[in-house]
Amino acid sequence: MKGEKEQGLEDLREIRSMMERSSRFLSLSGLSGIAAGCLAILGGGVAYWALVQGWEEDALVRWIWADALIVFLGSVGISIAFSARLARRRGQVMWGAQGKSLLMEMVPPLLGGGVLSIVLVYHRMFLAIPGIMLLFYGTALASAAKVTREDARHLGWVEMGLGVLALVFLPEGLLIWMAGFGMAHIVYGVIMFRKYEQ
Repeated sequence: MKGEKEQGLEDLREIRSMMERSSRFLSLSGLSGIAAGCLAILGGGVAYWALVQGWEEDALVRWIWADALIVFLGSVGISIAFSARLARRRGQVMWGAQGKSLLMEMVPPLLGGGVLSIVLVYHRMFLAIPGIMLLFYGTALASAAKVTREDARHLGWVEMGLGVLALVFLPEGLLIWMAGFGMAHIVYGVIMFRKYEQ
């Protein structure tokens, strides 16, 4: 009798696991978080170096935009490459319904944050940009947790909290940005890798 009950519980766990795999995007790689975090710290360091050079404002803005674009495209490329590798290893489809659902959850807040950041550049309100980026990115992660691992919600709350700090302590915004996009990603990536990929 006890053996049948244990087998039934095991079957229920397997069914639940299958349902989760079919409804959630589970191929986000912890290694991509680590690599993106390192890239963000490097990019933040380059931005800080540019800030202390004493360049005139337009040249500085162009340099920072180029730096930000390289970090963004590099992070997206790294995330796609590592996640596609993980999906292949697990026999999963990278851009199936779950991947599209993930994009649908993340794109609106990211787009909103991007547009607001451009508006802030137009009005020369540069110090608010790091906090706005962290807030909207954190919102995107918290929203994405519905279709991926619940761990993403925790990272989202951390990013939003750091975004608030960056808006309160405007002069330290870049350093807080580096903590959010850099260190928080690295810690999250290590946790994800150890929990799900080893």
